[in-house]
Amino acid sequence: MKETISDRAPHVLALEAAENQFLQVLVHEFTLKKNGSGQGARLRLKFGPKTPAIWHRSAKAHVQKQIHRFSPRAQGLQRKIDRILFENGKEELKHSSPDFPFRYASGGVLPVISMGSNLYYG
Repeated sequence: MKETISDRAPHVLALEAAENQFLQVLVHEFTLKKNGSGQGARLRLKFGPKTPAIWHRSAKAHVQKQIHRFSPRAQGLQRKIDRILFENGKEELKHSSPDFPFRYASGGVLPVISMGSNLYYG
């Protein structure tokens, strides 16, 4: 398996070992797509017990410093995400980058997770 930025960060652990006081899963692959009805969007991602996770506040800055050209890359990705969420285009974003992880946490929103035919609400 190819080494990722997450493998070199001091405050990043496997999800199963991380404390939950400041828990954000580092996602290297996901798909964001506007729903066909034009209402909302769907985020598809996978993570499990071995997925890298930030468990300490200082890890956020450390991970960002490890990403080459973080600011311009982040701005470009933000524009793509904004087009999907706030404009009428039917664009889809497929992010797959071992050197640019996204921090995933609920952030106070109600995530709906589907596993097979079951729906789970966070």
